Amino acid sequence: MTNLKIVVDSVELIQNTNPIPCTVIVVDREGIVRGYASSNKDHDTKIGESKLPKQSAAYTCMGQGKTITYRLPKQVIGIVVKGKASPIFDESRNVIGALVIVQFADIEEQLTDVAQTVTTMAHEVRHATEELGDTAVLLAKDLSEIKHGGEKVLAEIDKTGDILKFVSDVAAQSNLLGLNAAIEAARAGEHGRGFAVVADEIRKMALNSANSVNEIRNILKDIHHDTREVVKVIVSTAEISDRQAAATEEIGATMQSLAVTAGEIEKIAQKL
Repeated sequence: MTNLKIVVDSVELIQNTNPIPCTVIVVDREGIVRGYASSNKDHDTKIGESKLPKQSAAYTCMGQGKTITYRLPKQVIGIVVKGKASPIFDESRNVIGALVIVQFADIEEQLTDVAQTVTTMAHEVRHATEELGDTAVLLAKDLSEIKHGGEKVLAEIDKTGDILKFVSDVAAQSNLLGLNAAIEAARAGEHGRGFAVVADEIRKMALNSANSVNEIRNILKDIHHDTREVVKVIVSTAEISDRQAAATEEIGATMQSLAVTAGEIEKIAQKL
């Protein structure tokens, strides 16, 4: 049995044991197909009659007497094709044929397309999360400044307590002085009538001042309470913004890793 016949009898074994769907062709020195096995059952090749075209890698490998690896781009037959062609020798090391393995690289193409799509999406998501992260950082900074302003307002409101106490004390003292003046005016009788009018006005002014101080104190108390609540909300929002910035940074890093992984998948696909 010749070496060519041995290889012909092994085409189905070679095709079945290949991990990637392929077509195995054995040709003689003239390029006539002597053995054929394919994962594509729709393709009809007549043994002993069909001949490989002159641009086939089989002729190149037989002419050079060595195994060659070939690849046809998608533009040639509409799909990426690659494989190997090895010469078959007789006992005298004369080339008597060739073994050609053809792989239709649709899996490679699909993996490459998916990897490129994932890479593009990962870059887009990473870009969006970077913008979101930058916005979150700016928001946190602005909220921090607003929080500082709110705390400053609270401090200023606290200072008004001393001022209001002073005014309240002055009003109380004025009211007491007005009362004493009214008593002295009453004792003076007719001579103290004009002084009594002044004393009465002083008491009214003191009373109005005391009422105004109470109203101002209540207003400031409400402002203090509302401002403190606003500061609490700002602090809570700032914490959320900080966590958001950290989360978007992690997402960006994950997207970068995903893009790298997709690139590795594309490299692997090209080696299939």
